[in-house]
Amino acid sequence: DFFEYKTKLYFLTHQDGTFEINPTQKSVKRIRFNTWESIYGYSAYTFNDSIYIARTHFNKNERHNLLRWQTDDYLTGVKPDSVEVQTVIWEFTHTPSNEMYMVCYGVHDESGGLYKLAGNKTVRMNEAMGIESNKLWDIKFDSVTNKLYIASLDKGLYVIDFNRVAAPNRYFS
Repeated sequence: DFFEYKTKLYFLTHQDGTFEINPTQKSVKRIRFNTWESIYGYSAYTFNDSIYIARTHFNKNERHNLLRWQTDDYLTGVKPDSVEVQTVIWEFTHTPSNEMYMVCYGVHDESGGLYKLAGNKTVRMNEAMGIESNKLWDIKFDSVTNKLYIASLDKGLYVIDFNRVAAPNRYFS
């Protein structure tokens, strides 16, 4: 997954750490690798001066698979805080009111769905948002229309209108 910070571009790999891309020199340089942090990294997201790295949930001994750093701390090697989540986070987005949402797909189980960050925990939002799928793949909040778009692997595209309090809409199923 790619992320930008202070005009620099980085990418997270599945097993080999985080790299900085230098387009001028046409090179990449590994800037961070720690076996515990880096193993099975699935996605990265910057939000409110923090970076979130989501890892696999298949390590049954480790339930805290969403790691969080102040972004400067991540780049300098400081250990992370962690958030308990028991599924695989594929993508993140946030709303103008600073709510962070994540789409998840457990791959080999039914743990996926729409989750919202609530302090150091995640809260499953499927029922509250009218989402019937556990196999969510992508998410984007459109601040112009105030709508949340969620792509699933099995139930089509969900569109949640944050302008309305009533039940959300689902299209293209």
